[in-house]
Amino acid sequence: MGFLDRKQVVKFLGIPLVTVHDRSKKGVLKPYKIGNRIRYRREDIIATLERSRES
Repeated sequence: MGFLDRKQVVKFLGIPLVTVHDRSKKGVLKPYKIGNRIRYRREDIIATLERSRES
């Protein structure tokens, strides 16, 4: 299981940081708070991409 920080998510998805924040607030991306840092599970991001392609 791999975790990504916000900058890594931006690179992975090719979207702006503002979009990562917006999609987190809307529940599209699920952030995990680890200590005082926000991380995203790589598997969650891939699953979200696959669901969006099916729609």
